[in-house]
Amino acid sequence: MNNNKKLSIDQIVEIDDDVFNIIEKDAGKVFLSFKKNSLEKTGQALSLFHVKIGFIKNGIYDQIESNNLYSANILYRTLIEHYLKAQYILFESLKNRNDNLGKEYYQFADASE
Repeated sequence: MNNNKKLSIDQIVEIDDDVFNIIEKDAGKVFLSFKKNSLEKTGQALSLFHVKIGFIKNGIYDQIESNNLYSANILYRTLIEHYLKAQYILFESLKNRNDNLGKEYYQFADASE
């Protein structure tokens, strides 16, 4: 069965909001587990990325609604960059079992972004 039904931007935003609500419900538990495992700064850095990614994603939706696809593509590349940075911090911190990278990122986050 070939289902090529295209979703409107409003439908995509609604689905995204549903996913966000599911994730947000347990986000506090996740970040608390970072603190319990001596990865408090890593959890804080990832929390910052979570917020930044949300703003970028909403900016993409706004640009699509205004039919400004060039700007939406630029923001999409930025979204991917932030996602990869967050994944790097997460996986390196878990692999090394220390909070050094989280501390370093959190210390210099304001200076670099």
